[in-house]
Amino acid sequence: MSAPYAVVILDDEPWSREVVKSLGRWEELGLQVVGEADDGPSGLQLIGALQPHVVITDMRMPGMDGIELLQRIAADHPQVRIVVMSGYDEFAYLRQALQSHAEDYLLKPIDPDELNRTLERCVSTIAHPQPGPPVSMQTPLAFSDPELLDEYVVHRQRVFASLLELDALGVERTLADLERLIASRTGEEVGSDVRGRVMHDFIVLLEEFVVRNGVPIDPNLLRSASIPGPAAERAPFDAVARIYRRAIEQIAESRRDRDQLDLEEVRAHIDHYFADPLSLQSVARLFLVSKEHLSRVFRKAFGTTVNDYITDRRMDKALELLRDADVEIKEVAWMVGYQDLAYFYRVFKKHFGYPPGQAR
Repeated sequence: MSAPYAVVILDDEPWSREVVKSLGRWEELGLQVVGEADDGPSGLQLIGALQPHVVITDMRMPGMDGIELLQRIAADHPQVRIVVMSGYDEFAYLRQALQSHAEDYLLKPIDPDELNRTLERCVSTIAHPQPGPPVSMQTPLAFSDPELLDEYVVHRQRVFASLLELDALGVERTLADLERLIASRTGEEVGSDVRGRVMHDFIVLLEEFVVRNGVPIDPNLLRSASIPGPAAERAPFDAVARIYRRAIEQIAESRRDRDQLDLEEVRAHIDHYFADPLSLQSVARLFLVSKEHLSRVFRKAFGTTVNDYITDRRMDKALELLRDADVEIKEVAWMVGYQDLAYFYRVFKKHFGYPPGQAR
């Protein structure tokens, strides 16, 4: 029997590394965990010393931003299969994971079946290497055109923004635009492999939202998406739009049945999604209350407005990220929810009294 393929796990939380080690079917898949590290610089040294076949890495660790870590691994060790795991579904991280040809992007808490399916793909691509970057069933890496890849991620964010507002029509329109965009750029009907990966990616996005918010929906709704029928195979974007519409209807119904608004739940939602396109209006729509009512009760409870609270969370995180000189200011802006760099500069200077560059 040939020697097992080597795996390195990078995560600053020891318990998180133990969880990954306990979930993987290592021996069965012909893999062996040969090393662990708890920060980016140590992780890079370990990869250089051990030359592993697979690296499973968290995105938030001391010493080096996750974006730079992915860039360094992809540049210095292009043969390594990268599996990204993160508790943060953020634009900049997802974008960099895609561009660094990550094998997959797994959201914590890690699902054992997802992890092992990803490890199986890693083993398959190591044993039978194909020309070009690895292809993931969870993230749509089929786009060789970097501009199309960027457009895809932007549309993905728009779908999520509509989900945050329980706006089913917005989801449908964005998915239709995305389908037309892909077809126009590739010059042909979207292939079945791309359709399958895109459909899976948007279902994972919906699952993450449901789990993070603890909203009750019919589990059969998401389960049905994993075994699409002929109609879904022919028109996956329409199928995804229908699933989102039914999920949004179920979420809205469960919120309407509540006796009163839970402000701690509102604040927890903002704390998690502050880097997404949040506003007083979007939060009010999600929790099915008027803007005026939410504004009044939130300010009474916490002494600040919803919009100011969102800005405070973004600015606190921006200041934290700016202390790492290796992260570009443009990337910091993306990671805290600002696509317009000039606007980020204005908000930051108004909030702190000095520009972002001076924070370093």
